[in-house]
Amino acid sequence: MKKRPPVLWIVVALNLVVLVALAFAYPHLMISPGPLVKGHEDLVTDCFACHAAWRGASTSRCIECHAVADVGLKTTKGVAIPSRTVKVSFHQELVEQDCMACHSDHQGPKLTKRSRKPFSHALLKVAVKEQCATCHAARRTRCTAS
Repeated sequence: MKKRPPVLWIVVALNLVVLVALAFAYPHLMISPGPLVKGHEDLVTDCFACHAAWRGASTSRCIECHAVADVGLKTTKGVAIPSRTVKVSFHQELVEQDCMACHSDHQGPKLTKRSRKPFSHALLKVAVKEQCATCHAARRTRCTAS
């Protein structure tokens, strides 16, 4: 007599197959860590514009749309960003180009709102670390770059 697999195992296996299929078909609904930031809201249904399967987001995907020389100065469409809306661009003065070191384009769950990673001054070239007033308002105390 042949032993048949229990119905429960078949149901569990079918559910797993359906969940995996849904995750690939609708990743923005199934596995998204929150809504996208305003600048990328038009990519809400195109997860693979920024993410590679099994590897996540990468700087190479960012610079397909964002030219490093223009980051903070111009939009991806080449329109100049008014200087009053952003601090002087420093992206060109980083030790290495690693967008994910500072940016997460998902706003995160509404309970935590942890979309921004803390900025590390260690990412700046030495000459730029000493020019605090470029990004920070002048203070009475001496600026110390960390």
